[in-house]
Amino acid sequence: MNQGNVEMRDHGVRFNGIENGRISLRVGVGLAAMGTALATSASSASAQQTVPGSDPECPIVINEAVCEGDLGDGIVSRPGDPIFDLLIVRNATTDIDPPAGTAGIEVTRDTGDIEIDVEDGIVINVDNTPDTQGFGIIATTADGLIDIDSAADITGVGTNAPSIGISAFTPAGTGSITVNNTGNIDVTSANQRVIGILGQNEVGGDISITNAVGSSIMARSNSTGERDELLASIGAFSLNGDGNIRIENNGVLRIEATLDNFDTDVAGAASAITINNFGGNNTTTIVTGATSDISAIGTQANGVFAVASSTTGQSVIDIDTDGAFSILGDNSYAILAQGNSGDVVLDVNNSATVTTGTGSGGAILLFASAASNDLNVLNTGALNAGGTFDYAV
Repeated sequence: MNQGNVEMRDHGVRFNGIENGRISLRVGVGLAAMGTALATSASSASAQQTVPGSDPECPIVINEAVCEGDLGDGIVSRPGDPIFDLLIVRNATTDIDPPAGTAGIEVTRDTGDIEIDVEDGIVINVDNTPDTQGFGIIATTADGLIDIDSAADITGVGTNAPSIGISAFTPAGTGSITVNNTGNIDVTSANQRVIGILGQNEVGGDISITNAVGSSIMARSNSTGERDELLASIGAFSLNGDGNIRIENNGVLRIEATLDNFDTDVAGAASAITINNFGGNNTTTIVTGATSDISAIGTQANGVFAVASSTTGQSVIDIDTDGAFSILGDNSYAILAQGNSGDVVLDVNNSATVTTGTGSGGAILLFASAASNDLNVLNTGALNAGGTFDYAV
């Protein structure tokens, strides 16, 4: 096996891949292409969007903004608008269907915490313009924590623009990000950047994203040609510091890419769960429960893809999977993990049932390219190959 090179550039990492006989595995996430520009804000707010503390649908009482009634054009709060500690969205009389290119719910702060609670029964439909990425829910604070608890059903449709269901972004400070999804998210676009839930922290705060039992996150890209963006049900990125990442899935995650969308220059990635954790001492934890159902359709489309590095101390990727994986596409894997640089430990404990289609690929692949790697795999799950397993484990 020839282990390919890994080089850091800008905020990203590019993988030259693994060569082994018949396969040429090309995986990676070019964060330079999806860094701060990916999640900073939606487009300019529509004049009709509801502003908490300014419009009667969203009064602020004891630091809580409660939005009810006609919220059809969406909700927006930006620096200079009235301040609140908690935004509650409930009892809408219509679906939230904002003007094209705007978010269903947006909260942006220069500093301070953001907490958003979207209750059951809320429906958000986002129609993106060709030039403006769209968000169902977006929260951005330069220095503070973000906590989103959403039971909303979110649908995002993009023509040639990115489509993102829920985005949480902290470009400065060490505030944590927590997203708990108990609703259903379905995002589609002809663009390559299609993500159900995205968490990004550029300084090192912790990130935790949970998809509950009975909830589904679907992400579909209809693009063709070279893949240079991210297609994922859940994506989490910590670029500096000692931030830990935890992803837990107990519901349905599904990605779909066209067969003509592929990786050769490894600037993009397609994976139901995609994690990049770069910094000092950090731990990445991925847990899928017995009710987890993860599927990936497309060339080089994976179930779980995690990459970590450590500039000081040790970086750990701990993957504990149960439930089921269905992987349909050439050079695709149920679980793919890589130690990027420094001292990295890769631990995989799989009891999930893995089923692959007629193409080549594998169930579990750990790739060691760090200076010091410790690789451990325990598999007790059934591995069912419809085609050729280049790597079973």
